[in-house]
This record gives sequence, C-alpha cells and structure tokens, in this order.
Amino acid sequence: YGIFGILLLSVGAPLAMQNSNLIAGMRRLLSRFTRVKLLRRVPDMYEDIVSYQNKYSPILKALSISFLNPILTVFEFYIIATGFSSDTPIGYYFTFVPLAIFLAMLPISLGGIGVLEASVVFFFSKVGMPIETCLSIVIIHRVLFLLSTIPGGILYMVEGFPARKLSLSRKIEDL
Repeated sequence: YGIFGILLLSVGAPLAMQNSNLIAGMRRLLSRFTRVKLLRRVPDMYEDIVSYQNKYSPILKALSISFLNPILTVFEFYIIATGFSSDTPIGYYFTFVPLAIFLAMLPISLGGIGVLEASVVFFFSKVGMPIETCLSIVIIHRVLFLLSTIPGGILYMVEGFPARKLSLSRKIEDL
C-alpha cells in the first residue's frame, strides 16, 4: 500500500499544482518559512517545481528514466540468480528487489551495507531460495556496481568536477 500511495502522490501532486489558487496558497505558506534557516530554500525549490508546470516532455523523460532504473536492477538480480541456477520466478524479483533497495536506502548503515544483504536473504529465503544463493547474488551485484562506478571515480580524480571548474573559471574571469 505504501508503494501505491507514493506513486499516487507522485502523480497527484503535479496535477494538483495546476490549480492557481493552490499555488497562491502554497506561496503564502512557504513565505513564512524564510525566517527559519533550515527551511530557507524550500520556497526556491517550490518555484523550481512550478517552473516545470507546463513542460511535459522533460517530466515524462525524467519519469521514464526513474522507472527504467529499478526495472534494470530487477533484471540484473534475475540474470545473476540465473547464473547461480536459481529457478525462482521473475515475478518475485519484481516484488522483492525494489523493496530490498528501498530498505537499503534507509539511513541505518553506510551505503545500505548489510541491510540490502539481509533484506534479500529474508525475502528470497521465504520463497525457497537457499540463503547461500541469496547472499551470493547480492555480493555479485555489489561487485558489479562498484566495478561500473570505478571509471567515473577515476575520471573525477583526474579531471575534477566540470561544474566546479566552470564556476572557478567564471570567478577568475570576474577578477
């Protein structure tokens, strides 16, 4: 129910923002938060969201990428499990992998280490997958993830962050 509630909210909130009276009320409400240091950027974030009010193409592209990423992760888990001769149906992967990833994103441990492993073992062992296979799948997934991010880390170490270089070059030009 929580997943469906979040999906409903993510679709309902942009639709509700089409109402001009609601937008005016939100602006008045958010203007009160400018005095609280922690919440000073909330009105700016709201204005950024409202600026995409009639721009459906970038929103649809972002949503499609957002849904594509978990689907690819599910298939990655399924392919790894197939390599371990697991005969668990793919429907379980579409149910359990997003839940496990959600649990790993909770701020309980660093990078979800241990939480992802425990949740995958918990969910998949309930449908008959051996615990050793569950743990092996997650370890292989983590290794593949780390190997795929190494080139970006090396590039960052060698060249730095491009936006930071751009802002530094603008500061130098302003001097």
